[in-house]
Amino acid sequence: MNKKTVPLLVAAILLASMFAGIAIAEVPVQIKKLEKEYQITEKNYKETKRVYEIARVGQRDAVRRYRNIKAAEKDPEVLQSAAKEYVLDSIDAMIAKLEVLKVNAERAEQQGYAPFNGVERINVHILNLEQIKKDVNNADTPQELKDAVKELRSGWKVTKKEAKYFVSRTANNRIENFLIKADSVSVKLETVIEQLESSGADTANLTQNLELFKKEVEAANESYKKAREIHQGETGFDPTGRIINDASSDASLQEANEYMIEAREHIRQANLILKDIFNEVRKCRGAVFLNGTGSLYAEGNGRAAIFGNVTINLSAENATMIVSRNAEVTVNGNGTRVELENGNIKYQGYGIADVSGEQIRFTIAGRNIVLEAAGTGRVILCGNGTYHIDNTDSGSHGAIHQWTTPYAMQGTMFEQQQPQPQQQKTSWRR
Repeated sequence: MNKKTVPLLVAAILLASMFAGIAIAEVPVQIKKLEKEYQITEKNYKETKRVYEIARVGQRDAVRRYRNIKAAEKDPEVLQSAAKEYVLDSIDAMIAKLEVLKVNAERAEQQGYAPFNGVERINVHILNLEQIKKDVNNADTPQELKDAVKELRSGWKVTKKEAKYFVSRTANNRIENFLIKADSVSVKLETVIEQLESSGADTANLTQNLELFKKEVEAANESYKKAREIHQGETGFDPTGRIINDASSDASLQEANEYMIEAREHIRQANLILKDIFNEVRKCRGAVFLNGTGSLYAEGNGRAAIFGNVTINLSAENATMIVSRNAEVTVNGNGTRVELENGNIKYQGYGIADVSGEQIRFTIAGRNIVLEAAGTGRVILCGNGTYHIDNTDSGSHGAIHQWTTPYAMQGTMFEQQQPQPQQQKTSWRR
């Protein structure tokens, strides 16, 4: 069973498909049952797909043979036999195709997306094809064969249209599920952004992308609702998916599918935006978040941020350091100093620095960062490195920890279920 975690599982909304991964129940017995059903269905799908591909090749070969014989042969009996072979191979390919669709419909029913019993309707069409196949075999005259072919074409037209209706209704149900998940994702993203913002991160771009994501989801929702209204109105199909009005069925399918295409495009755009959001949030995925009072020693390559009433001594190479304008800064090294529009000061280069003040904001990104900090505030460490906290009250030397942790960003849709880590709080006094 596919357990891969992806943002909103976008592939599950593809309109050309009638199936996706099976939703897992919480009860272990149900999980095992569903896994077994999924494995059986997957095996059946692969087998029916293989049979269809073989039948399709056979049908194409029959077409070529029939055309060659028709062009060169004048004997009516030979032509009748070649035409029969062509039609019979075509029917075999049609039946094989319906068997594939039936497995897909079974998957949709297992997942709860099927609008009605699609398998039942497909079985009816397979029986009709089997009967036409008998009529073709029993056809002794060209007219009898023509009558069978006429019935075949008419029946296949109905079969394809009913299959499209099932796919359209199923896809609309999947979009509904996507929209429900999208709302949940938006709420979780808002929480993530608030957490990052409270830690001092620049979340302007994340906030903007989240708004764009919401707009695309809302647009998809509008198109979904319009398609649903059509499906719930006069469609030309009865509740079992059978055509009862040919003209209405054509009109409703065309109009509903236009809205479905719109919804699919908005969903595609939403997922592209979500990917950008994911990539930006992932930059802090391995971050260590600390807060409290005391002293900290850290060294490594990556990014570090400190906020609060602190004194910082550091050295770094190929680094970019930004400090708030209320901080006292002394630097010794080679590089540049630029005052930003918001009043903050940006230093680039290498060397050593001392930074101190109350309610200051300090960030640095670079290599070979060696940092000592003392005071009260918050710390973020992201990259490859180590840190430890000293507690002189107890006379102990803090344990060494890594900058990164697999549990960062826990509680968002970007993580698989893992034990919830507690934020490290300590009294780290000198």
